[in-house]
Amino acid sequence: MAISPDAKAVKKRLLATGPSGVDGLVKRILDDLAARPARELIDAEATAGIIGDWLRAAAQDDDLEDRLRERIGAGVDAGDELGLTRAPGEIVDPVRDVLRSPWTADPALMRALLDHRAVRNLTRDVLTDSLLRFGRQLRSLVPGSGRPRGRLGKLAGVATGVASVAAGVVASEVERQLEGRVRDVIDDAIARATDRSVSFLSGRDAAADLGAWRVHAFDTLQARTADEVREDVERLDREGLVRAVADAIRAVASWDGLDEHLTERVQAGLDLLGDRPLGELIDAEAPQWRDRLTGPLTERARALVKTRGFNKWLKALLAP
Repeated sequence: MAISPDAKAVKKRLLATGPSGVDGLVKRILDDLAARPARELIDAEATAGIIGDWLRAAAQDDDLEDRLRERIGAGVDAGDELGLTRAPGEIVDPVRDVLRSPWTADPALMRALLDHRAVRNLTRDVLTDSLLRFGRQLRSLVPGSGRPRGRLGKLAGVATGVASVAAGVVASEVERQLEGRVRDVIDDAIARATDRSVSFLSGRDAAADLGAWRVHAFDTLQARTADEVREDVERLDREGLVRAVADAIRAVASWDGLDEHLTERVQAGLDLLGDRPLGELIDAEAPQWRDRLTGPLTERARALVKTRGFNKWLKALLAP
């Protein structure tokens, strides 16, 4: 596309190295962005609208579940390609240090997590099985003609009764037959176990051990191969997951107050940043951010100036 001598002169000036060219323009843009608070650069309502529009468009897509199914499969493949189970020591070591730190949880939080039906059912099954096994073993140690005295004798009597009922009876039947005697004991044991667990997990005495356990769990995951991770994912009910995610997207997208809620959340985040300039916030964490951005942005701007589209725009700009 032919352009006027004036347009050629402008392009030459822009491509020249120095403050009057693309280099200087990119620097001025970054300086301007750095000098402004985030709330001046981000419109909460517009940002919320974009997110809301994306959710509504996704919910109305007839191929939503197919797309989700593809994304899940692609995510598994991406995990292999990125080598998530083969992170280098430069990353692994700092993560291990963080996990090893003696952090303790809030007791109220731990109780909320542990005092749940699923955990109680698991604990009940474990305790019931342990009690029955102990009863069988203790019965074999007690002579038929006599019984130990004291507490051991009482325990042996209870255990012997439990073991006699347990013989040839499945656990569910045991619970039914002994619900008057065993259930109260088990439920009381569950309550005590929950109290002890909350105390242990939120106590300072166990902080170091729990830190070591977190590192152990992390190392165990790191040791898994890509094929093993893939097998873990394959055990998921993918179809159930796809349906659940699709239903969640449709439910959120149909919410009348979605845009208002998103706007409030985005605005709350911007308010937390206050009026401090964006550059000041970034400088505190990444002081070299300008240097890292200037080069790539300048090269992209130079490539843009050389395109036919820019020629067309510049021609229209300089037209009389």
